[in-house]
Amino acid sequence: MTPDYYSEPIRRIPDLQMIIDELEEHYRGFSSVCPDEAPGFRSIQIYSGQEDLREDILYILGETADGFPVDSHPYVASGSIQGKAPHVCGLRMEKTELINELLSIFQRYRDFVLELNGIAGDGDLNDLCLAGGVFMNNPMYIHDSGFTILAMPNRVKGMIEMDFNPRSERYYVPLWLVEEFKLNDDYLATLPLRHAAIWGKDQYPYNLRSLYVNIWDGNHYRGRLLVNELNSGLKRGQFRIAELIARYALQIIRRDEQNGNRHYRDSEDTFKALIEDREVEETDLQMVLSVMGWKENDRFVLTMLQSQDERLAIASERTVQNQLFTTFPGSFSFFYDQRLCVIVDLTQMGMAFPVIRSRFAPILRDSLLYGGASFPIDDLAELPDAYRQALFALNQSFRQNQSKWLLTFEDCAITYLLNPGDLRFHPDKIASPALQFLRVFDREKGTDYYNTLRCYLQCERSIPRTSEKLIIHRSTLEYRLEKIQNLVHLDLEDRDIRLYLLLSFRMLDEIQGRK
Repeated sequence: MTPDYYSEPIRRIPDLQMIIDELEEHYRGFSSVCPDEAPGFRSIQIYSGQEDLREDILYILGETADGFPVDSHPYVASGSIQGKAPHVCGLRMEKTELINELLSIFQRYRDFVLELNGIAGDGDLNDLCLAGGVFMNNPMYIHDSGFTILAMPNRVKGMIEMDFNPRSERYYVPLWLVEEFKLNDDYLATLPLRHAAIWGKDQYPYNLRSLYVNIWDGNHYRGRLLVNELNSGLKRGQFRIAELIARYALQIIRRDEQNGNRHYRDSEDTFKALIEDREVEETDLQMVLSVMGWKENDRFVLTMLQSQDERLAIASERTVQNQLFTTFPGSFSFFYDQRLCVIVDLTQMGMAFPVIRSRFAPILRDSLLYGGASFPIDDLAELPDAYRQALFALNQSFRQNQSKWLLTFEDCAITYLLNPGDLRFHPDKIASPALQFLRVFDREKGTDYYNTLRCYLQCERSIPRTSEKLIIHRSTLEYRLEKIQNLVHLDLEDRDIRLYLLLSFRMLDEIQGRK
């Protein structure tokens, strides 16, 4: 199994493969044995018969082994000394020349790591890609999970032409290419990888080789680092270097987000603009929909989460977002006004709205959060109303201070109707989404569940009276009520819910009467 480079400690640099790559730049005719998991070293040392050999030292031999354990410890030799341990031999140079060459290689890598450490302290992603590109002699860039370019310090002829958004002043991968990737099995298979790999020339649509590393933050995919093979050939040892640079990229992203300097998810800007009812460019919206795999007419729900102690931020926010990603694949979460907003595409998940509560409950319980959820919406343009509904429900969660960690706007609609305050919703934004769902279901399936439920409530849940009024058999009514319950999961034993449903019927009738 290929290791997850993010879960491992940073390995010693340089490793043997990096040393081999450097030697091949200037020397020919030598041989080497190096496993895929090349050993790394802290320093070099001439072997002179010492017995206390260390695994983090690369030992230098001359023309003969002179008792060195060539089957168990890595080495570099001037002569053709063959052993089972990882090694380089047959370099045919004086020991002093070999020592100087190795010291030069070690120094080059040490200087590079020091440069990366400095960039991680006060540099940015462009600085990182510039340093990495110079070291690897090929252009390097980073895009986020929404295909927005986070860093591209220079362009080289042969690189993909990026699109430019004048509003955000950012470049991003062209939408046509994003759409191609969504249908490309080869590309989709690369997304879960947690190690460096090659995208070959024969893999549409690049037509050039690229070394890539996915940037993972726990279970959260943050984007991808790419090195285009345009100036020089990619080498095996550069895989480890690319993984190291990706680690530094994640450090910079975390550093900037924790310090509040910036965020790295351009899609957040689009969602925040939608929530605030600001104008959103169609290109930005289409990019978000394409990247998320959503459709404009899907059914969405917005949920807002906040620490139960209103004075505190959400603890372990990265852990919470990872849990959300696992529980609601394809959802999008972001912080807005010090609360965590989560947009779930119910259509893509094949999830009924009532299931939302049970899915969120373990996350809220374990992280000591309260939540408020909006009604389902069928258009992202309705996010302003969904946000206000979710906020109202969240505030009610704090006021009730109970073990019901998540309230939906439907749960507290009666409270809103009695105390509307500053929130002003159109009646169809207040009426029960369960009834609106039944009405659409009846229209599409030819059933009569909406009218059946209304009659049942108006008859005060009397089976005989309802059957008589609807002119149907008792067993038919019971069958319909069972189907209704399976579809919308209403607790008709709760008198507040019954009152809310009756008021919702009245509001929906008023709306229908105006048309």
